[in-house]
Amino acid sequence: MSNNMRVKVNPRFLKIICNKLYDLNPAIIGTRELVQNSHDACIRAAVKPDIKVTLKSGMYNDLSGYWLIVDDNGDGMTADIIENEFLDLGGSYHINETEIGGFGFGAKPVLFSCAYWRVHSLNNEYSLTHLENGDDISKINHRDGTRVEIFIDEVEKPIYQSDVHKIIVMLYLSSLEVDLTLNARGIEFDGKIGFNHLDIQDKLDSVTDDFTARLMPEFIKQDISFSGFNIFRVGGLVQFVEQSNRSTNIRFDLKVNCRPEDDDYPLKLNREDLNWNIRKKVNKVIQRHDENPLTSANTFTHADEDKVYQDGRLLEGLRGYSNYTVNDEIGSDISNLWQALANTSDNKNDPIATLFVEYPDISANDRRILRSWTAIIRIVADISDKFGVGLTSNSIASRYYYKGRTFYLINPSEFVHIPDKEALLLALYHTAIHEASHFYHSSHNEVFTSKMDEISRIAAISIVEVLKPIKRTILRRFRSEDKE
Repeated sequence: MSNNMRVKVNPRFLKIICNKLYDLNPAIIGTRELVQNSHDACIRAAVKPDIKVTLKSGMYNDLSGYWLIVDDNGDGMTADIIENEFLDLGGSYHINETEIGGFGFGAKPVLFSCAYWRVHSLNNEYSLTHLENGDDISKINHRDGTRVEIFIDEVEKPIYQSDVHKIIVMLYLSSLEVDLTLNARGIEFDGKIGFNHLDIQDKLDSVTDDFTARLMPEFIKQDISFSGFNIFRVGGLVQFVEQSNRSTNIRFDLKVNCRPEDDDYPLKLNREDLNWNIRKKVNKVIQRHDENPLTSANTFTHADEDKVYQDGRLLEGLRGYSNYTVNDEIGSDISNLWQALANTSDNKNDPIATLFVEYPDISANDRRILRSWTAIIRIVADISDKFGVGLTSNSIASRYYYKGRTFYLINPSEFVHIPDKEALLLALYHTAIHEASHFYHSSHNEVFTSKMDEISRIAAISIVEVLKPIKRTILRRFRSEDKE
């Protein structure tokens, strides 16, 4: 028996694999995988990439559908590579760490599952017809690089306008210039596309051993709104994109130091999601921006605003303290709550983390309001909410993210017209409920309003009782400071 026996795979089996493996349309997956292969081929050839992508409606025999064509000037594939790498389902022509994927598993199920495909690389031609007939590789006119043509049957694999949009988004957000030609689903485009053609700013968000995250503003390109995207890239090329409810975009550049078959590889096999360990770390970055999209947007609208940060301990919310609910008899918990509030004073030996945004001059009245705000925000904030406090001049109040921490900021100038101290405390209470609700939901919709109502009901008994000692303490401080 031969020691070189090979397993034969029927193209029909590959169609099943592709349909089960990928959720996205094969035109999207094919574009991603083939552009990555072209990128790697240009690296191996040590040439400036000249990559052309075409998606156009057309025919193949009597089938109606779409042609996806990717053309590059890379090192190309010899007949030996086509036979031993390209036709090897698990093989990958991957040479060095600067490459992204190689002509590996990703492209092959897409290629082999479509109605027709053809590859012209150097002086070699191979197609689905060659494979089905058992023909050898054909020798044709030499060309530099590789051209791959895929025909997608619109009955078997329909392409929608949203799929074409996803291709545009994917290529625009990749750090690789591509010549794109589109004539599909009523969308026409012919020109260069890529990240350097967006002319937008981004801001460094965080750097870890696994990824670098950068914040990008919302923008419109080719009549497509680039808003609320979580973008995941390897080697500067987009692998997949998720949608969120915020306006800004977050770009994650994953650091890959291993092979796709390794357990530490950051992406799942289909490259449409992350492995669980990376996903947990990424979700923390996404969560803090989703909790307060206004702060996320302010990274750009107020990118140069003046901030003064004073390090210190974080406070914890007290709503849920001793597990009380709206129906509980608070009883002795009131004294416990007040004792906890008393510990929020700005003790110089145990300072609170404080942030001042565009607030250079702080008056005695500002300090009074900040102390009141600190006490009240603790009453309404969830027991699992950890935060600092501060002042701002950019809004009435804000749940603000800075240096990896959450801050509840208040603008004292918005409250100077309230002379009555009890009315002032009630106004701060109402404002605090609004900001504390952003702990649960970012948008001002019905869910957000329901959460505000819930917080108001739960904290109502406490605020009535706790306002009394707060008022007495503030009045004493006012009288004392007024004498100074």
